[in-house]
Amino acid sequence: MAYDYLSRYSNISDSLDMAKMSQEVNSVKEKFENRLQIRRQHLTLYIILLVVAFSVIVITLYLCKKHSEELRLQQKYNELKEEFQYLTNTKEYYKSKIISNVDEETLKILDRRIIALGTFLSKDKPDSLSKVADKLEDLTANKNVVTDSIGMLYAIYHPTFVLKLESFGLTASEVGFCCLLMLGLRTSELSLVVNKSNTYNISSQIRSKLKLEQSSGKLANWLNQLFESSEKSKC
Repeated sequence: MAYDYLSRYSNISDSLDMAKMSQEVNSVKEKFENRLQIRRQHLTLYIILLVVAFSVIVITLYLCKKHSEELRLQQKYNELKEEFQYLTNTKEYYKSKIISNVDEETLKILDRRIIALGTFLSKDKPDSLSKVADKLEDLTANKNVVTDSIGMLYAIYHPTFVLKLESFGLTASEVGFCCLLMLGLRTSELSLVVNKSNTYNISSQIRSKLKLEQSSGKLANWLNQLFESSEKSKC
């Protein structure tokens, strides 16, 4: 009888211990899952912060690049406006000095460039120049068309003069540069009509090829003298 009571007590005690152990295990398990959940939340938050930070950096770089590109295009736009105004004034000045076929052809060359620029500039300026970036780039890339065309024009009408310049090693664009000087354009003004930022460097290179010292005077005067002697030698 006592044994039965002892056995029952033992079973009840074991059951209570198992229940207590199960509660402890469940408590530990719950704490572990809670900590794991917190870590997952922290990791998710870190990832979100990294994505936001990366997005902010990308957007900032994009806006800076866009702003820089807009400033570059604005500079090109302003340069084209200056070129248009300068060529228009040059054309009006040159009209009164037409004395030969080459002068008439020169005016036509100036006219074509003026019309191309005027057609573009006469349109309403867009809120963002990136909308007309291709046209801006094309007009800028074709800036040398006046120089090159006038150089070829002189090669047709005054081949002896051009051949003498080429004998010094001048390139086609440098010959065109010389022809613009002969038309009365100043070196400081040529940057408006040629696709070079520093026209003084071009002038120095030409003087070096022609073996002209600084004491030789203006390059335009020397070119006019060479032109006159070339024309006389044809007679």
